Amino acid sequence: GEYYIQIPDPVPRRDYLTGCYIDQMLGQWWALQIDLGWLYPPKHVQSAMSALFRYNFRTDFHGIEQTPRVFCAEYDAGMVQGTWPLGGRPKPIHSILYTEEIMSGFEYCAACLMIESGLMREGFTVLKAAADRYDGRLRTLPSRRKKFDSWGYSGNPFGDDECGKFYARAMAIWSVLITCQGFHYDGPAGLIGFDPLWKPDDHTSFFTTAEGWGLFTQKREDNVQHEILELSYGQLRLRTLSFGIPQGTKLSKLHVTLDGKPLPAKERIEKGRVLITLDTDLTIHAGQTLKVVLSLNP
Repeated sequence: GEYYIQIPDPVPRRDYLTGCYIDQMLGQWWALQIDLGWLYPPKHVQSAMSALFRYNFRTDFHGIEQTPRVFCAEYDAGMVQGTWPLGGRPKPIHSILYTEEIMSGFEYCAACLMIESGLMREGFTVLKAAADRYDGRLRTLPSRRKKFDSWGYSGNPFGDDECGKFYARAMAIWSVLITCQGFHYDGPAGLIGFDPLWKPDDHTSFFTTAEGWGLFTQKREDNVQHEILELSYGQLRLRTLSFGIPQGTKLSKLHVTLDGKPLPAKERIEKGRVLITLDTDLTIHAGQTLKVVLSLNP
C-alpha cells in the first residue's frame, strides 16, 4: 500500500516551467475518451504528464497550506492543482484562487491521461491516493475560510468533496473504466469496440451502452485473441465491432458467433485495430453471448 513517488532532480534551466497545472492537457484527455485520437504527439503528452506527476503529486501535505478549502488531511496523498517549480507564482493570490487545492475530479482526468500515455504506474498512484482519501471514514476537515466549513463529507466514497457536496466533476472517475478497457461506442452507427490498456492479455470489465450493459472479456494465447461480449441487461444493436491487436501482428483468420451460431462478417485492419463489419444489422438481447476469435500472425 505504499505510494510510488519519483524524487525529482534539481530542475534544469532548459526545462523552465512557468507553471505546471493539473488540467493543462484536458482537451487531449477528452479527445481520447470519445475516440478522436491524439491531438498532440504522444511523446510530448507523456512528457507533460510525467512533469505533472513529478511536480504536483505529494505523498502527504505536512507543512503545505491548502487554501481556500482543505480537501486533504496532512497524512493524505494527492495531486495539487498547480505548482511553479522555479517559483514565480503570479500575484495577487485571488487571481488563481484554487491552485493550492486538491480535487479528485481533476485527479481522475489527469490519471487517465497518464495511463493513456504509457505512465501506468503514475496514473494508478494518483487514483490510489484519491481512493484512500474517500474510503468511507466520514470526517470534517477545517477550511481556511469559515464559509467553507460546512462541507462535512470528506471521506465519503459516494460523494467526493469539490465545489460542494456530491459535486459532478468527481464523476470523471467513470473515465478510468473507459480508459482501461479502451472502450469506444457509437450507438447510431451500431459500433462497439475495445482495446484494453489494463491487462490486455487477460482482461475482464463491465461495459454499458445506450440500451444495455454487460461483461467484456479478452484473452490472448498462442497467437489467438478471444473476445467475448455477454449482455446482461437490455439490448445492443450492432453492425461493426472493433478490437485492438498487438503491434506488428496481422489477422489470418476470423470467426464470429452468437450463442454458438456463425455470423457472416468482413474485416479490415485500420490504425492497429481489426474492424469487423457484420453482413446484416444485429440486435443482441440480455442473456446472449457474442464471441470473436482472431487468429494472428506475428
